Amino acid sequence: MKSIRRPGIGFEGGIRTLVDMLNLFQSNQMSELARAFCARNTLFNDPFEPLTVVVQSFGLGQWLKLQLSDYHGISSNVDCILPATFLWKLYQSLIPETQLLNESPYDRHRLTWRIMRLLKANPGLAGEIDTYLTGAGDKDLRLHQLAAELALLFDEYLMFRPDWILQWQNQRRELTGHEAWQADLWSIIQDDLQGNQGLHRATLHQRVLQSLARQSNSQQSNATRKRISIFGLSTLPPLQLQTFEALAESTEVDIYFLNPCAHYWGDIVSEKDKARRSVRSLLSTDEPLIDEDYLEVGNPLLSSLGKQGREYLELLLESNQVHSEELFLDLEEATALDVVKNDILNLTFGGEFGAECQPIPRQFNDTSIQIHICHSRLREVEVLHDQILHAIKHSSTLRLNDILVMMPDVAEYAPFIQSVFSGSLAYRIADRSSVENSTLLSSFMNLLNLPELRLSGPEVMDLLEVPAIMRHFELTEENLETISYWVEESGIRWELSGKDKQAYWNLPPEDQNSWKFGINRLLLGFAMSPDQGSWDSILPFEITPADTGLLGKLCHFIDLLGEVRTELGEPRSVDAWQILVTRLISTFYDPKGDELLEVNQLLQVIDEISLDASSGRYQDNASRQMMAYSINQALSNQDSKAGFISGGITFATLVPMRSIPFRMVALMGMNDGEYPRDVRPHSFDLFASSPARKGDRSKKLDDRYLFLEALLSAGEMFYVSFVGKGVRDNKDRPPSVVVGEWQHYLQAVFGEDYSITHALQPFSRRYYQGDGLQSFSTLWHEALSANEDAPAFMETPLAPEESMTCTGIAQLSSFLRHPGKYFLQQRLGVYLDVDEAELKDIESFELDPLERFHLADTALGILMSGQDLEQFKRQVSLSGIILPGNIGQQHLERELIRAQTIQARAADYLDVPKSFIKTNIEIAGSSLQVELDNLYGDSLVSYRAGKLRAGQLLDTWVQHLAANIAKPNTSTVFIYQRDKDDAKVSRLGPVDPATAEAILCNLLDLYDEGIASPLLLPPEACKAFTESQLKGLSVDSSILKARQGWERDQPGSEGKDRYWARLFQCPEAFHDRFITDAPSIWQPILEVQIDE
Repeated sequence: MKSIRRPGIGFEGGIRTLVDMLNLFQSNQMSELARAFCARNTLFNDPFEPLTVVVQSFGLGQWLKLQLSDYHGISSNVDCILPATFLWKLYQSLIPETQLLNESPYDRHRLTWRIMRLLKANPGLAGEIDTYLTGAGDKDLRLHQLAAELALLFDEYLMFRPDWILQWQNQRRELTGHEAWQADLWSIIQDDLQGNQGLHRATLHQRVLQSLARQSNSQQSNATRKRISIFGLSTLPPLQLQTFEALAESTEVDIYFLNPCAHYWGDIVSEKDKARRSVRSLLSTDEPLIDEDYLEVGNPLLSSLGKQGREYLELLLESNQVHSEELFLDLEEATALDVVKNDILNLTFGGEFGAECQPIPRQFNDTSIQIHICHSRLREVEVLHDQILHAIKHSSTLRLNDILVMMPDVAEYAPFIQSVFSGSLAYRIADRSSVENSTLLSSFMNLLNLPELRLSGPEVMDLLEVPAIMRHFELTEENLETISYWVEESGIRWELSGKDKQAYWNLPPEDQNSWKFGINRLLLGFAMSPDQGSWDSILPFEITPADTGLLGKLCHFIDLLGEVRTELGEPRSVDAWQILVTRLISTFYDPKGDELLEVNQLLQVIDEISLDASSGRYQDNASRQMMAYSINQALSNQDSKAGFISGGITFATLVPMRSIPFRMVALMGMNDGEYPRDVRPHSFDLFASSPARKGDRSKKLDDRYLFLEALLSAGEMFYVSFVGKGVRDNKDRPPSVVVGEWQHYLQAVFGEDYSITHALQPFSRRYYQGDGLQSFSTLWHEALSANEDAPAFMETPLAPEESMTCTGIAQLSSFLRHPGKYFLQQRLGVYLDVDEAELKDIESFELDPLERFHLADTALGILMSGQDLEQFKRQVSLSGIILPGNIGQQHLERELIRAQTIQARAADYLDVPKSFIKTNIEIAGSSLQVELDNLYGDSLVSYRAGKLRAGQLLDTWVQHLAANIAKPNTSTVFIYQRDKDDAKVSRLGPVDPATAEAILCNLLDLYDEGIASPLLLPPEACKAFTESQLKGLSVDSSILKARQGWERDQPGSEGKDRYWARLFQCPEAFHDRFITDAPSIWQPILEVQIDE
């Protein structure tokens, strides 16, 4: 981007010395304003005289210090201060009564506590207040929230409507409605402040103006500073601006204003406002037209987005003593972004001047303007990541700290940013609250909210996993894994005890599934084995003696939670809360390193809350809810001075006065309804019911101007993205109205709106075509590049190993149930199983299918072995698997009936003498050990309380073949569950011994191959393929049938199996040997299987 200085405007060789007055420096580029600021401030020679700069954000102040350092080689003794802080210091220097006060008694945080006390002391002040305070919920919290809103309103009245405050004090007019009771409350506050009644902005402002006027008349300026610079503010309240104007009578006040337009633009309006006024003129026959009705649109972006800056400029130019220096720069229109900026600078529309002009579209083949339409926030971040890499690839000078990314709420995007950018590009997330940034602080807020927590297994484990808590209780990662196992298996779900369930949740006082329930089981597990039954209605959960110390730590921690929870439920004074917070920190945390800073921050916050309450003379007890809210608000509202410019890509929230120039500026989350942010006023907000005045603040206008500032701050690329497609239905979703106007403007000027609609998934092939949408993810590229020619898992089979020889039918069955898993685990020692069990936080109101199967199958085993069924029922009830009471017993009875149904069906086959087969059979020179204990008469009988899966059928088939060799004419009967809990019988007919031997020989050959190199023989897919083949379907149709089950999206499906996914490129691998090996295994089974 090249700039051209306008002839006769600006400075050559520096800024000339100006007399004491209000000096306005205007430019369309922040970097030019910074250069002017640096050049002008070389006049200071006293190193002990601070350079005072009024800024609106610490980020801007930090950037300005860097500019001074680059310009002069050093930046020292620069006091970047916020406007309100500067004015309070000015008040202290000019008004004796304020000199001993560190903060104004009208500071809204202190005023909040005073209002709380006064509202309590003055019931009946307003019916609306009484109704609100007596509503549902914690009374103290409602009182604090109302007082905080009133304090904020009074603070805004003092800033933007000081005349209202003065009228209330002087009682100059009759007041009604909400204004009446607010004026009464203000009068009560004034009386309560005793000697400090007049120390608020409205009165101090008048006294300061009078004092400055006297100094100016007497030529005394010692009380004020030599020069004040106001840098980068896009707006100032009229009250503050008047103070700076008065200050300019006795000292130099320099205002550096980012003005997007070189021409006077105070008389332009948006198309919407112009249309509204035109309609008004048509509808009204009595009201004459006024000057505003003849205003022009000019540049549509400037007129629509720039209202806030326009009003501020008008306020500045209304001053009689303002001196303006214009430092505007034209841009060489090398990119589309340059054209847009020049349009705004010259008040033109597509290079044409005049409201009725039609721009002539020009084509720019560059990436300076980008609009990306995505399906989700995650996709927005992924697309941004790729586009940043694309920009760096094409610009060798672009650095990561040249990139700024802003969004309406950075907290909404923080998890996605961390997921996508971590380990790839350096970045820093600014503007997140301390609670969001700190594990320690967020866990402390959870401790404060213990009475509101269910204290579920996951919630307590989250506390234990906090590093500072782990250190305090001397826990290791291995300890936490053990505790997590205990919590899950002992039946702990939520709450400390049944008593707590009743006290906090108004539920029956059942200990089952509580921490007391689980810990009692663990403690009893030291003395008894689960096989010994229960004691005092407690079923022991066996743990090793080595875990004695760990269990003691867990019991101590749970006891502490109970004690603290009880203490937190008692209201106490703010000072007592301060003591309790300090004790909680020492009781639960052992902070190290940066955690010490976080603890200090927490202690500082509670100190400030205590001081504020003391200042407001609030001595009543405060509830836990109110204190937790106050602490959380204080931690969330603390200004972060670090993080905005700290190396790497900067991610930040869109906030005013952040118009720092970056080579690339990106805006994410520009969604309809989310930006501009719409903050609805309270019903008692008097601003909402009064006419707006010039200089008033509006969140919506702030956001519109922020968009314009971001556009001007972008040096080479202005990037916008929004969620414009439904992630489920792919339907269009509208962008923010601001982005809609931006697209409309681009369409008019360039003939296109620069929008790109992205695919739902990052692995779409369109991102690997080598164009501007190129993705830099090698992972997705490798996945997309995989095909049937991809190298096999093993090119050469492993050499035979004697120790892996199959020596028994149990070994062969294990192989056939999952050949891939068997190869990786037994031959290579690779285990891909991951324990992904999540801790449950509720009781088993309804058993899931796997829980039902385990319960019914265990009951079936009890029934078949003749063990005590009543003892089994008691153990199940005491284990926490089912709910206490009738509902849990109904669940248990349902599974018992299921088991009894299978038992009854199997009884006919079991009513014959039972015998055993224990022998070795010779198969092709190999000896296989056979041990079968389920032979009843001439039939092997197997049963299970679930469906007959292909894996179980293979296991039964191997036994059936071995039995027919050892004892010819043996049948096999398998009793299992039908879909509707009915028992079903599947029978395998006898197999000729010679045939059985040949089939086993084939299976052993497959075993030998599969132990040397993996074979794709998933049982369910093989069975489905063979069944289709036997029905006469083609090979392709049979493979399709097999793939349907393979690709089924449900737990346990073979397509989701980690072992198969690691070994084969599926489903392409279903060809090749699969189409011959699958029938060789399953056709003999299906030919002799008969379902009864």
